[in-house]
Amino acid sequence: MNLGILIDKAQELADRKDTNWDARCKNWLNEGVEQWARKLPWPTLKQIEDFTFNSREPTARILTLPQYVDKILRVADDTNNRVLRPMANPDLDFPLTHLDNTAGAAFSFRELGLVAVHDQPAAASVLRVQSTVSDVLTVYVAGIALDTAASGTPDARFPAHEELVVGDSSIVSSTRLFVRVDTIGKSKEVALGDILVSTAADGQLARVYRDDFQPKYRQIELLSAPIGGTVFQIEYLLKAPRMRESNDFAPPAIDSTYLIWYCASMIHTAQGNVQEAAIAFARAEAILEREATFEKNAGDQDYRAFPEQAYWSGEDQYVWPIP
Repeated sequence: MNLGILIDKAQELADRKDTNWDARCKNWLNEGVEQWARKLPWPTLKQIEDFTFNSREPTARILTLPQYVDKILRVADDTNNRVLRPMANPDLDFPLTHLDNTAGAAFSFRELGLVAVHDQPAAASVLRVQSTVSDVLTVYVAGIALDTAASGTPDARFPAHEELVVGDSSIVSSTRLFVRVDTIGKSKEVALGDILVSTAADGQLARVYRDDFQPKYRQIELLSAPIGGTVFQIEYLLKAPRMRESNDFAPPAIDSTYLIWYCASMIHTAQGNVQEAAIAFARAEAILEREATFEKNAGDQDYRAFPEQAYWSGEDQYVWPIP
């Protein structure tokens, strides 16, 4: 099914046929694609690529990966023929002195990413972003926003992100009203100052320190600083392809019925229909779990790489509970 048909079927299933919801339904369907790809990645999402560590800094330990890298599966030092061990807190096992002034082989790594935000706005609010010193950079904010223009539902919520350009130390405000902030980041690996994210009512929600993280890009912090030119072989998952136009098709490895039920559950959630949302989400999860069980038992991740309509013969996918 293409994106246009998926949107129509999801809206019909949720009894909310309204073109004003099309944009949000597209986001929800793409979110469903991401959820499926994270749990059941199809073979073409798994890639192995060599990345060269070119830093000339003797104490540098950060390897920044391209934006298309979604999740790191394995890291190996190809130059020194060593598989690196993932480690969440290297400082617990090695003294800090082991991390400085090294120029040999790396032993372990930890994956870095966006900064999680634990304090949420008390109410839907415009976010205010500011650098503690004058600097020019981009700040990335992601979370759940309030859609005040939704047809018939002024409190509809949807996943949203914004990139705010900070030109000096003045405050820059988001264009959306955020009811939840999940992650923040910045475009510079080392900025001149810290980034503060706040609201007028709540005050400071989060702080990204000057030498912390990059937005949307995966990074690897190595236990020891390798020699410049060291080649790392990294196995990773690609980000799932997004559907943008009405005639774009969902990846064939995904059961389209799962996407329809998932989107319908989000439509019900946006309207405050808690019971209907739970039923639709449970139906979507049942389809996903059934697929996961089949692949686990059959040991075949190529299953459903192409549509197999005969598998669904005699079954009504739009009936709950499962007949």
